[in-house]
Amino acid sequence: MKENKSIYIKLLESIIYIMIFTIIILPNTIYQSKSLQEQLIKQDTEKGFIRLKDNYNGEDNGMSIMDFFKKPDAVIKMRKLYNNISSNNNFTYYEISRQNLQFIGKYTGYRNLVNGSEESINTETDGNLYTPLKSLQLGKKASTYLNMEDKINQGKYFLEKDYYLNSNNEIPVILGDLYSGMYKIGDSFEVLYLGVKKFKCNVIGFFKKDSSFYIDHKENLDDKIIMPALIIDPRLSLKNKKFEQILYSIKNTGYIPYNTNDEYNHITMLINKIANEIDIDWGYIGKYNNVFEENPIKISLKTAKFIKILSWLIALVLTIIIYKLEKQIYKRTNFSQNKKNRVLLQTKKSIFMALHLSLLYAITCFVMSICLKNNAIYLTLIRMQKQMVIFVLFGFIAVTFMLNLYLKKNIRTE
Repeated sequence: MKENKSIYIKLLESIIYIMIFTIIILPNTIYQSKSLQEQLIKQDTEKGFIRLKDNYNGEDNGMSIMDFFKKPDAVIKMRKLYNNISSNNNFTYYEISRQNLQFIGKYTGYRNLVNGSEESINTETDGNLYTPLKSLQLGKKASTYLNMEDKINQGKYFLEKDYYLNSNNEIPVILGDLYSGMYKIGDSFEVLYLGVKKFKCNVIGFFKKDSSFYIDHKENLDDKIIMPALIIDPRLSLKNKKFEQILYSIKNTGYIPYNTNDEYNHITMLINKIANEIDIDWGYIGKYNNVFEENPIKISLKTAKFIKILSWLIALVLTIIIYKLEKQIYKRTNFSQNKKNRVLLQTKKSIFMALHLSLLYAITCFVMSICLKNNAIYLTLIRMQKQMVIFVLFGFIAVTFMLNLYLKKNIRTE
């Protein structure tokens, strides 16, 4: 009889869990989507940036970028594309890339300068220690457009010659403000760039604190190493062909600004024409598609926010009900007064609860994703489902903690 009662309680809990997940995820998704819709309405969609990209993704039996690199004329085509795009008189090409620099040697600097997890710090490969540091590569036109020279606090900005790769494999770098306690002008350190070529970085300056710029998003410079977007002289014979291939593939992912819809259409037509003439599969990331134009969310932002707050309150009440139901199961369970046996049974119950919770969350998210696949809020929904995992985890920890307190009060320990 007790076992049947426990099964009934577990089924009831399952229904409540699904209600909690749905009540939390959907209102938060709607609120985030409504906020995004409001931003897009205010945004000037006639102005923006076109970003170049390669189409060698290997999908639909197509060629991957590695397959393209194997072609003997790959570098020639990418160099020609870069020259045609960067020197085109019909638009301005800004070369901006965000490639890590792998610091070589034992890294003892700040954790927030590292672009990776704790495990990525001082990773040993081929007898060397590597640590990925946040870095930006800027071309000369981009530097002028972004007024980078005005952001210098100490030292100087790059000169014309600094953009050209030299035979000494030395490059000048300018560091964000967070590096000011680690290095001084004239210091140097060794890095691996694009995973294939080692460079000696010579510090020539530091940026002012809180310096930043905006292209497709805000880029704070405090934690960055800024280096020139390197130019390779075609007459310079490189021993490392792989480096040249990767470098040109990166150099061809810059930005082109547009100010009107007509200008956007004209520039994208020219990009396609240049790529077709060279016979290279290169394209662009264009305008952000406003999915809310055809399928708008018709409630106000205030209403969406109210529903969101209400959903959290309801979820809290339901979580308390879950705790009370679990307490009923604990009351029916014969917990031994022996501490070791009791802890073992508690652990088993906690593991079962965690698995039960995870399975129901996965099922709920899957069903919601299927049902809202063609809805405007779908992309926000997927992001929200991932973000809510941490709150589900906190809820599980809170309930487990309260149950353990309940046991301590009601079962005498040895």
